[in-house]
Amino acid sequence: MSGADYVRYSTEKTKSIVEFGIQAGIRSEKNNVDYPVYYAAHTFSATSPTFGINAEYQFPFLKNRYALAVEANYFHFKRQDIQANPRFGLAIERKIVEIPLGLNYYIMKETQHKLFVGAFYNFKIDLSDSNYTEVVYSESNKSNINNISSFSLGAGYQWKNLGIKARYNLNSKFDVSEYMKGNTSSFSLNLFYKFKTISF
Repeated sequence: MSGADYVRYSTEKTKSIVEFGIQAGIRSEKNNVDYPVYYAAHTFSATSPTFGINAEYQFPFLKNRYALAVEANYFHFKRQDIQANPRFGLAIERKIVEIPLGLNYYIMKETQHKLFVGAFYNFKIDLSDSNYTEVVYSESNKSNINNISSFSLGAGYQWKNLGIKARYNLNSKFDVSEYMKGNTSSFSLNLFYKFKTISF
């Protein structure tokens, strides 16, 4: 290795990279709701649009293959009324900003083609009063759904500034009243565009 090549390699190895992007896609979600006291239970499944922003810091070692990533994604799981038994119906609505924070690892990181996998911990921010499950009858009984944190695994492909990524949110339990049990899981597919890159 010549002196010039060694200097160039050393410089590239210690460079940090920060990227900012936007994304949009679809989210397929399954919510299991069970009110044992009413003998009412149902699994709500639906697909809804989602969109958000993302940022990534690529660490200045191992050719920037490891990155700290954070996102903010909005989604709305629409309310559905289901006749759970002859006397009661069930409903659910969730309007949330989800904030995944985690690590990406680039399996392939060429100039124009990138392949990566990631693991995330997902925080959630409730919006307004639209996060609840409800037993529907003459006097409806609502149970608020509080923040549901979860873990997720994902993978993606990027060409130049454009890419696609898939993510699976592992099953997590609802945090609700003592009269109700619930859990949720989801799969999302997003297209993304990196509009800004900073290196230093």
